[in-house]
Amino acid sequence: MGTDIRELRLLRILRAAGHQPGDAIFTWVNTNKLTEMDQLTCALHNTTPHKLMRYLDQLFAKLGNSTYRGCAGVLSDYRDYLGFCEQLGYDLKNEFILFPKNFKRAHDQANDLVKQHRVEQYDPQIASMQEKLKHRYQFKSDGLIVLPPHSAREIVVEGQKLHHCVGGYAQSMAEKRCIILFIRQEAKRNKPFFTVEVQGDKIRQVRGSNNRAPVPEVTAFLDKWKKKKHLKEAA
Repeated sequence: MGTDIRELRLLRILRAAGHQPGDAIFTWVNTNKLTEMDQLTCALHNTTPHKLMRYLDQLFAKLGNSTYRGCAGVLSDYRDYLGFCEQLGYDLKNEFILFPKNFKRAHDQANDLVKQHRVEQYDPQIASMQEKLKHRYQFKSDGLIVLPPHSAREIVVEGQKLHHCVGGYAQSMAEKRCIILFIRQEAKRNKPFFTVEVQGDKIRQVRGSNNRAPVPEVTAFLDKWKKKKHLKEAA
């Protein structure tokens, strides 16, 4: 038949999903130089090859040459998106979910929700550290205050709102490998402002929105905090 292992894998996926193999999808796969056939499995169990190809062609045209490096990158993120939806219990038979109009936003939102579900297991450890962290680090001056998080979810939300990666530190904090603290404006204690990572008496990093360095107001506050709490910058 002149076929290869990639096409045989696709044939197996199509038959397992209850579809009759046709030339169109094989041609489409070869034209787009797709190699990871297993990435199509979940989608083909929830829609037809024709609908899937039509949707992915739209994504390839829109994102393939800018946001991603070619069609394979788009397909990889689409596979990840479907995996997030499965973990969250979404109905992938619903085409509104299976084929989101704004794919990048839907992917990122689903990813954020999965992260929140994963970190909930660390809430008890982080909550149990509250009083000790308040005694060691809490400080206020000139309208600013240092506060410890109450939960792992608070750390995730901090990262989402400030557009930096602190959400990935929840496990490390629960395991006492680092401490995450929030610098807030005292009048707006619930609004993320700057985030601090410390280890013992060393300040390892201070980041604001989009990872920006401390503004003068925060730098002056940090100097007072370090003096009061006997902290120092990490080398």
